[in-house]
Amino acid sequence: MTIRTVQNFHPVVIARRSASLTLTNASTNNLVFDIEALDLYNCWNGTTFTTPVAGLYKFDANVNISFAGSLTSNDIFLILSVNGSAPAGNRFGARFLDNTSIGSTNISGCIPAVSLSVSDAVIIQLFISATGASSVSIPVSSVTSLLISFLG
Repeated sequence: MTIRTVQNFHPVVIARRSASLTLTNASTNNLVFDIEALDLYNCWNGTTFTTPVAGLYKFDANVNISFAGSLTSNDIFLILSVNGSAPAGNRFGARFLDNTSIGSTNISGCIPAVSLSVSDAVIIQLFISATGASSVSIPVSSVTSLLISFLG
């Protein structure tokens, strides 16, 4: 295995959410980041990143999730789907057990070096399975952001 150290990275997309989002429990949900602070190559449309140049990319996402109901367990994974496929290495997540008192949780994930070709379509997804939850959502007031950087 070769480990590549990258000294410089160049932000390509910085975005956040403008509205609350109700999530489908026990399912994979596409995340929408519809307010762009930066989109250098017009490569982000709110849900899909289309690779402007081939190379290594880093994806950072921060999502705050609210739960209603009496949770007994939940699984939360941020997933990077590339051209409709989500390889196991393209996910970051957590499992929380017996957290009946939790009303919300924050998940921040970084997928540090994804090799992409020109015009690859990348979608940021969230898988959530919250046993006992009557509803699951991302409130508009929460810190929910996305940063996509070109590494080289």
